[in-house]
Amino acid sequence: MIQNLPTEITDKVFGYLKETDQLQLAQVSQQLGCVFARHAREKYKSLYIREEETWSDDELKVILSLFGSTVDYISIQCTNVLNQLGELIEKYCNNLRYVKLQITNENFNAFKPVLNMTCIETLSLYNYDYRGIDLLQYVNPYCKNLHLDGISTAQGLHIRKLTHLEKLEVNEIRNIFEICSHLKKLRELTVGNGLGNVSDLKLDYLYPELEHLMLSFFEIALDLPVCSKLKRLTLLSIAYYIKKFGEIIGKYANTLKYLHLLPYYSKDEFYANNLIIVIRKCKRLEFLITRKGIIRVLFFSFLESLITALKENGFNTDRRLKMEVHCGKTDELKQELMNLFPNSEVWNLITLIQFDQMYI
Repeated sequence: MIQNLPTEITDKVFGYLKETDQLQLAQVSQQLGCVFARHAREKYKSLYIREEETWSDDELKVILSLFGSTVDYISIQCTNVLNQLGELIEKYCNNLRYVKLQITNENFNAFKPVLNMTCIETLSLYNYDYRGIDLLQYVNPYCKNLHLDGISTAQGLHIRKLTHLEKLEVNEIRNIFEICSHLKKLRELTVGNGLGNVSDLKLDYLYPELEHLMLSFFEIALDLPVCSKLKRLTLLSIAYYIKKFGEIIGKYANTLKYLHLLPYYSKDEFYANNLIIVIRKCKRLEFLITRKGIIRVLFFSFLESLITALKENGFNTDRRLKMEVHCGKTDELKQELMNLFPNSEVWNLITLIQFDQMYI
């Protein structure tokens, strides 16, 4: 019988078999299971379970029982799953670090044990059609890194109780700044798809540890949160209803190093004028990424003001502000502006540089 063969021979036999046959043979005895585990090594370190290309329930049981301790990443993007799947993952995958789940009405109960696993470092939940408000109540309260997509405001209210979160990415939730103000350890916050959901009327919430705030497709009505340690501010396809948004960004003057500004509406002169205020106020600013049109307006309409603001901030030949065009073409713009303003003092104060050359 095959289990009586030397291990080296059995290992070679596994090499000639298709995966389905390998998994079937591994179930014959504990010895053959161990041989297959050595043969496959880290093949199942990352598991991708999808509707169109997945293993049978029995095969998945074998994989988890034999290789669970080596699995550090699981992505499950299917509606119908084994009812015991979450229990099996919880039992065998004690070194699991990254989990990505598509939540549906059909599979939510099966996933509950996974949500509470303490070994998980990053948890990503994509809510497809589950409407229960208990979606986040099963998440490990000590979770540090959470990515949420498709959850309702009612489901998102439970975020307040995940007070150990350090990094959060979330979409389409009203009053998100108030909700996240309860997360005193939060260091990175990304909020997206907020157009149509104007942000909180009150925005002077305190985020004591936040270092990176990213808003995309978002409407800002009045203000931004108070972040005493903010270093990076990324504003992509945002809509402002504030006349002096430069003053708002200037509230981070003592800490801000990196600003990525891409407005939703094309009001280049308005934003260029306000960037002068930002440059003047933010004494630690090192990097500025924005739209080509805004940089052009800075040169064509506000060049003297730009030079003055740069000098007031302490920029010189040894400390230059690094500027980059959103979505590339920086070199093209640089050549154009150097041809038009070849002797301007501004070239002693700034550097137009490609994004992949910047250390951020």
